[in-house]
Amino acid sequence: MNLLSPTLLIASVAITAIVFAIVAFFSRAGLRRIVGVLLAAIPIIPMVMSYDRIASDFGWWHYPSVTAVNAPLAWYVAAALGFGAAFGLVGWRVIRRWEMRGLLAFLLVFALFGVARDYGYSLTTRFIVFGPGRDMLQVAHNFLDFFVEESCGQCTPCRLGNPQMLEAVKLLKKGACPPEFLKSVKELGATMQVASKCGLGQTSPSAFLSILEGFGDEIANRAPSA
Repeated sequence: MNLLSPTLLIASVAITAIVFAIVAFFSRAGLRRIVGVLLAAIPIIPMVMSYDRIASDFGWWHYPSVTAVNAPLAWYVAAALGFGAAFGLVGWRVIRRWEMRGLLAFLLVFALFGVARDYGYSLTTRFIVFGPGRDMLQVAHNFLDFFVEESCGQCTPCRLGNPQMLEAVKLLKKGACPPEFLKSVKELGATMQVASKCGLGQTSPSAFLSILEGFGDEIANRAPSA
């Protein structure tokens, strides 16, 4: 599916506009209120576009499906209609009904919605995008530090495998990892993926093995020659 096709871009704006219309109807907002939230949502478009440009310049984030600095304008229009106008009407109604309690609840839900949305997106993809210049061995180090800490230690592959992979990363960062040790750790990681009892143990080698596979030239420059 081409996420940048004109049909999908138009559909995203149209669907968001329909959602906004439904929210406006059920919130019983008057014409002045509707016009007000639409006007208030307009600055969201250049604001988010500016955020994306700054993030791209500093290597903080980038849309994987977009080659340009900014996403298509339709994405920002849909965001303004949804997160600006529609949420604005919901917030207005909630705050009007429950005052300060409503404001606090609305802000909490709005914040949690973003986290839930990003988590949901993460379940639909199998890759992570990093900015240029990122040390991938440090990325693997961060991942494995977490998994070593979180491992319950009940099954042998996970209990022994994560510390061994972490040790391999530390040696690779120093340029002192023997090729035979690296080979045995890679085999151990593959064993963990099929022999560990739980999902944590089965997935913990994935980042390490993926980095070795995708950044082999960079890793080879740090490992002693065979």
